[in-house]
Amino acid sequence: MRMRKATRTQTRPRKRRPRARAPRRAMRPRPLKSLWSSIPATKTRRKKKRSKPVRRAGWGAVTAVLVLLAAACSSPVPEKTRPTADVTVASSAPIARTAADILLAFSAYDYALVGALNGEKVRAVSADRFATVARAQAGLVSSNTTKVVGVSVDAVGPIRDRLVALADGLTDLSRDALTYGDVRDPAALSRVFSGVERGWASLRELASVLPADAALKATIDRGTSITSTASSKQRFTLNVGPYTTAAEAADAATKIGANATAAKESPFSVRVGPYADRAAADAAATTLAAQKITAIVTEDAVYTFARSGAVPDAELWREPERSIDVHALARKIALSQDAALVATGTDDGYLALHTRGGELKALVRFNAGVNQLAFTNDARFLIGGGQVLTNYVMPAPNDSVGVPVRLTGAAQSLVYVPGVDVFAASAGGSDGGVIGGRTPDGLPLAAPFPIGLGSAGGLLAASDYGDLFIAWQTSGGYEVKMFRPGVDRSTR
Repeated sequence: MRMRKATRTQTRPRKRRPRARAPRRAMRPRPLKSLWSSIPATKTRRKKKRSKPVRRAGWGAVTAVLVLLAAACSSPVPEKTRPTADVTVASSAPIARTAADILLAFSAYDYALVGALNGEKVRAVSADRFATVARAQAGLVSSNTTKVVGVSVDAVGPIRDRLVALADGLTDLSRDALTYGDVRDPAALSRVFSGVERGWASLRELASVLPADAALKATIDRGTSITSTASSKQRFTLNVGPYTTAAEAADAATKIGANATAAKESPFSVRVGPYADRAAADAAATTLAAQKITAIVTEDAVYTFARSGAVPDAELWREPERSIDVHALARKIALSQDAALVATGTDDGYLALHTRGGELKALVRFNAGVNQLAFTNDARFLIGGGQVLTNYVMPAPNDSVGVPVRLTGAAQSLVYVPGVDVFAASAGGSDGGVIGGRTPDGLPLAAPFPIGLGSAGGLLAASDYGDLFIAWQTSGGYEVKMFRPGVDRSTR
């Protein structure tokens, strides 16, 4: 049986039907973008309006505006009025007098400060006191400078120029004085002295163009007669260290030699020298380097201050004339009538006698505190003490004379009665007070001494004629009586 081979018949490919497309929308014109902004810009068309022709009246207005603009541009800028007059004498004279007072104060206190820096005791002020004065003068300088600016801003001439120069110099002087008051820099003090000298020179130049002023001239002459100067020289020293402790620095100073000084406060370094010049200092540093000790050569300026000329007693009336170092805190002080001797008493029982120059003449020991002292008018005798008063012969009270006055308590009052040449002292006590008296050489006084008082005691005063006044407190106030020792037998 014959089998037919199956054959594969090819079929025609089907044609794809085209899809139905939706009708296209009408395309909108894309907006144009501005080159300078991200905001789309739309293109619009404006219809130009036809401009109307300018009439004759309009042309006239335009012409007038153009003429005004041309005139404004062509007109010159008004110049600023320049000053033509100098500062008046009425304005400049008070400024000159104030500047003279400022310079005189600096001259006087420069003089006193130099005295203190050189260890003098007479007419000397401390650096702290100088700083206080400098601050006060700085305020006056500032006020005076403000006045100078006010009168010179619209002025021109020799008075104006000299006022400005004087004000500038005083400002520099004040700044240097404040610097020294703050940091105690000797270089600043040297500049203060130079500033005072320049200030007086500037003030003389100002006075030369002003009418004659006798008071101003007298102040200038007085101030320039009080002089303070400064000089400096270079000093070379070696610095070694620093070390960890003061003991190490002291050991190093001992090894270096006698001219080495160890610091006792941190930094603990050793100072060697000084030397006359750098060559000597370098040679000493080389010698120490051979001992394996590193030293640095330092150079600094050493200032020397001096004062001369007139003594500014009148200008320093606010300051003590002299200072005296006494044994301890003085509880009582007495001066001889000529101020040649100064006696002080202390709570620890010492009576110290000094001369006005500060020389110690005697130091007497008491069993108790010394709270009363008095000289005779001729300064030949001194009495002093507390509950027990003793007479001494001047000018060196090494030994007492006469009979001591023994009171009922600590002495409340002690006076010298010049008319009758006696001493009188009063005291209170639980069993009653008393007034005792002695002659200058320590002899007891006759009746009515000793005079009894109440337990509260009393206060004494004396007149130049020899009257002794006694005051004590009563329930209604005070009662005062008087008598003349050696003449009256009782009080009245």
